[in-house]
Amino acid sequence: MLTYRSGSSKKEILLSGDKIKSRIKTAGFHEYEWEVDAVERVIGSWVNGFRKKAKQYNLEIDFVGNRQERAENMNTFYEITEKDVLELKPGRLILDEYYIECFVIGSEVGKLDNQSRKVQRKAKIYAPYPFWIHKKTYKFKKGNIGNQTESFLDYPYNYEYDYMGNIKGVGRIENTEIASCNFEAIIYGPVTNPRFIINDHIYEVKTKVDEGDYLVINSADGEVVRMRKNGLQVNEFNNRNKSSSIFEKIAPGSNLVSWNGEFGIDISVLAERGEPICK
Repeated sequence: MLTYRSGSSKKEILLSGDKIKSRIKTAGFHEYEWEVDAVERVIGSWVNGFRKKAKQYNLEIDFVGNRQERAENMNTFYEITEKDVLELKPGRLILDEYYIECFVIGSEVGKLDNQSRKVQRKAKIYAPYPFWIHKKTYKFKKGNIGNQTESFLDYPYNYEYDYMGNIKGVGRIENTEIASCNFEAIIYGPVTNPRFIINDHIYEVKTKVDEGDYLVINSADGEVVRMRKNGLQVNEFNNRNKSSSIFEKIAPGSNLVSWNGEFGIDISVLAERGEPICK
């Protein structure tokens, strides 16, 4: 299943349905490339490292139906994706369990097939950060009794299981990828100076989170933000514990989580791949 979720309006459009059909196999989603930083030698070269540029995909989309249906769906796709470009807020192209943040920066009109009632367009997808991400969320409740997990991009269904039984303030999170990955933590108030530990690493913010408010730590964006129940956002970056990096990534494998159990916390592991997993 392929879906585009707007970064600005949060609206979604299904790109693999009956009226909108995408040619996923020809889009190049499983193509990736590292650039080599190397110095030439008399024979061969010295490799200093690798880097990645932004990635562009060309996604062919068929808009199917009568003239009105095709027009409505093409206009909807344009308006949703164009708003993200104008507001500089990347949307998410979601392929099954993985997503990549991107902009739709152009579209080429293809042939009109009146017999099959189909218009073909080729959308140019620009991904400034060329990694596909799988988000898996582990929920630790206040005064908890174990933890639960949910997956698949915050959709409204959960996959729950208990890791640690009846042990207050202790749980585990898993990074199944081969490298350390980013995370997002959401701490729910009320709590003062919230602190949690992953393995032996301390994550702490010296602030007060009131009832109904929550604190977001995002290592990918380098942000620490307190969200108030009235909708205001408070930047808490300077109140982080500076002696222990609050953006330390999650190591591969099973990671022990501990906290005092006096607040609820969700920890999302953002596993990254150069291509979505092959199935």
